[in-house]
Amino acid sequence: MLVVAVTLVVGACSSSGTKASGAGASSGTAGGVTMPSSIGAPPSLATPSGTGDTLPADTVAVTASSTSLGDVLADGRTGHTFYAFTGDGHDVPTCTGACARVWVPVTGTQIGVAASISYRPGEFRLVARPGGGARQLSVAGHPVYRYTGDTLAGQTRGQGTQGKWFVIGTDGQLVTTTS
Repeated sequence: MLVVAVTLVVGACSSSGTKASGAGASSGTAGGVTMPSSIGAPPSLATPSGTGDTLPADTVAVTASSTSLGDVLADGRTGHTFYAFTGDGHDVPTCTGACARVWVPVTGTQIGVAASISYRPGEFRLVARPGGGARQLSVAGHPVYRYTGDTLAGQTRGQGTQGKWFVIGTDGQLVTTTS
């Protein structure tokens, strides 16, 4: 599968050594894959990958997973389901402390999205965590978490917890059904 990684450092170099230039950039190549300019800001690079393992360690790898709730977003390395908390603001994570030990924020310095996922430019972003430091994945304005109760890929044990935690569909919308 092809994974598109969106770097958040303006002027970052792609693996082919060409300089990425941000929004409105012309088409180019990265890692031997032609990249269209339509991906939008921030700059981008592409990495062919079957599992996300060839991406840099600080890259959030996003893929689709088929579950009993339908196709949802998941970690491209482990297959664990991604969740959103309805108590968060638009691109504003609020789960910290004990909450974040159960609902682990998905953090990184760049994002790799599987080519099989259709998305709009800017739909996948990294946003500031409370207290600074780490940047958290946000999809369509929803900060993203993993649930520690999901011990295997594709599990959705956290779905509907407290009526506030829901998986994220591949369309970026929260799936609010519980079965």
